[in-house]
Amino acid sequence: FLMRIVITSSNVEKIVAVENAFKSCFASENLTFATFNASSGVDDQPMSAADTLKGAMNRIDHASRECAGDFFASIEGGVDHDEDGQMIGFACVVVKSGNRISKSKSASFPLPPKIAELIRSGVELGVAFNMVVRRQNSKEGGNISLLTNGALSRAALYQPAVVTALIPFMNPSLFSQSS
Repeated sequence: FLMRIVITSSNVEKIVAVENAFKSCFASENLTFATFNASSGVDDQPMSAADTLKGAMNRIDHASRECAGDFFASIEGGVDHDEDGQMIGFACVVVKSGNRISKSKSASFPLPPKIAELIRSGVELGVAFNMVVRRQNSKEGGNISLLTNGALSRAALYQPAVVTALIPFMNPSLFSQSS
């Protein structure tokens, strides 16, 4: 049996995160991966946890209508504010198989004030980073890689969130509807 996983993005960091998570969680399975550029249906820069989750869910809905797959995995990056008003970056992860949907979030990280100011004025996070750090395509490796001096890549940030979203699929009897 070949397990087909559809990743709702062609972003290399998201692909690596999903592939590594599935390979570690389903090591004995025969896995194949496909990408499908699904529309998020939200702004390029989701400004709340709710919009970020909505974007990930929309990507799953779009891909599952258009593609055949055993699993669909979506990662949507967004920003929000913590309890102290600090703007934070994070991602929502949604995994779907059959009728089961599981959601998770990555770790969050503080965004520098100059970048937060640009985002509030309507600039997308990646573009804001490029403007402030004067670098092209900061999405490669991710803004988190720049902020951590390479200690954490975008894929490494996202992978644990994909793993935790897979928990109900790895333990179906613990998540059955009849208990």
